[in-house]
Amino acid sequence: MVYVQTVPSKEEKKVGVIKPISRLAAVIYITVPSGVLHTRTIIESFNIDKRFYREGPVIFKFVLKNKGNVRGRLSGRIIVINTIRKKRVGTVSIPGISIMPNARKEISFKYPLERPFGKYKAELLLTEKLDNRKSRASTWFYGLPWAVLGMISLIGALTGLLLILKRKFKIVRKTPDIK
Repeated sequence: MVYVQTVPSKEEKKVGVIKPISRLAAVIYITVPSGVLHTRTIIESFNIDKRFYREGPVIFKFVLKNKGNVRGRLSGRIIVINTIRKKRVGTVSIPGISIMPNARKEISFKYPLERPFGKYKAELLLTEKLDNRKSRASTWFYGLPWAVLGMISLIGALTGLLLILKRKFKIVRKTPDIK
């Protein structure tokens, strides 16, 4: 609950030179569970907004659900791997995330993907701070610039045209007449 007062009382107006213009107070309610404290934050989903990218940024979205009886505090990272080259492309650091008991939270992060080409795997790794429990999820996407796709299409079309022309027309070499 938040209390806000913007007009000073009559006593405050008379007291001195400095007069308060507004006041702000907050009341925080704390629920203390009885019994054993446990965290059970699970990853409900981990996905991206689209499967094919011609340029960055890639937006990773994941949903967390806390089924425990205390506030879940997590941190971790998202690792992006190019599966064709078997190489780690980058990492997105996830700072401390706080989620209340029996709550659900949707979180998103951006990753600036530069010159995408191939199939990528994104792996979400989270660690609970209370009991050091680890969670993991993964998703995949493709990166293909339109220029590369256009060149592949153009080369395929020209190759197909040459094959069709080769079947329709026969190249015959004329031999000179010898007299």
